[in-house]
Amino acid sequence: STAEQLTSLIQTMVHEAVEAKVPTAAKRLPNGQRLLNTKEAANYLGVSIRSVQNLVANGELRAVASGRIVRLDIEDLDRWIENAKKQQQ
Repeated sequence: STAEQLTSLIQTMVHEAVEAKVPTAAKRLPNGQRLLNTKEAANYLGVSIRSVQNLVANGELRAVASGRIVRLDIEDLDRWIENAKKQQQ
């Protein structure tokens, strides 16, 4: 019916608006953590720790470093995933 279609359309529009406003990290990590260590980043991307280190060394991923401690922003990881998808198309 028209009422059901209208309800569905409104739900879709609200969902898309919320998706656009809520940072990716807030949606994915229940503990609110935004920066991941290399091992966590590797697990998130489904690659080896060495692969993450290579991506950072090659400048494909940006890292936050303080001495020997390296952290990666989950939003940068999500951007890397999206860019990798676009390159395959």
